[in-house]
Amino acid sequence: MSKHCLENKTLGEIKRLNLQRQILDMLYRDQQTTASLLSKALNLSLPTIRNMLDSLIETGQVEIDGINKSKGGRTPIVYQLNKDAFWTIAIETDQYTSKIVLINCHNQEVSESVEIQSNIDDAGLVDKLYDVYLQLLHQTGQPKERIIGLGVSMPGLVDTAQGVNYTIKDPLYRKIGERFTRKFGVKAVIENDARMQALGELLFGKAKNTRNALVINWSWGIGLGVIHQGEVYSGSVGFAGEFSHIRIVDN
Repeated sequence: MSKHCLENKTLGEIKRLNLQRQILDMLYRDQQTTASLLSKALNLSLPTIRNMLDSLIETGQVEIDGINKSKGGRTPIVYQLNKDAFWTIAIETDQYTSKIVLINCHNQEVSESVEIQSNIDDAGLVDKLYDVYLQLLHQTGQPKERIIGLGVSMPGLVDTAQGVNYTIKDPLYRKIGERFTRKFGVKAVIENDARMQALGELLFGKAKNTRNALVINWSWGIGLGVIHQGEVYSGSVGFAGEFSHIRIVDN
């Protein structure tokens, strides 16, 4: 086979994988949909979409959930993600404690939520959470291969792209994303807690159908998540929305 053919095949495979990822992403966000809606959203032919869906069904990532009522014509089939196609790890860290739980791709908790005494300046934070993670895997009887990623919500000046939390006092421990990725063996995404809440509201909450919104995180202090043009806005260096240290006290 010529080098040109190999390159075309590789590009074709990459295009197919990217399309599958887009379909999985839409199913994750919308929970259920039809081939027709996917076809319109992705601007691709219905046969192409159905071919992709059949392929994803064969690999166990997608399943048919039923049939929609039709107003005429072909009865539309409803597709959704197989809830156990993949799991993720959700971690929330605040000033005094950290929580960890396993989530399936229907956003359902599939393990207990465990809280430990720790914070972003704890040098043993990652190791402590990893030990709990192994316990949760054992309790659920699931292999590590089912876990595809890790999301960490934490206070501080967080550069998500670089996986760095500049609020961590010891510079040696600021590359928190790299530390989690290396320890857990899956891609870790680190985000500021207020922006993470804004993202949750944008994808699944009250801001789902909005283009612009402000989400206030009122807890130990005040945080702000900014949704601009349908996306969480982080600013040029990832610090947009920071109110700095405004603590909540009586009166």
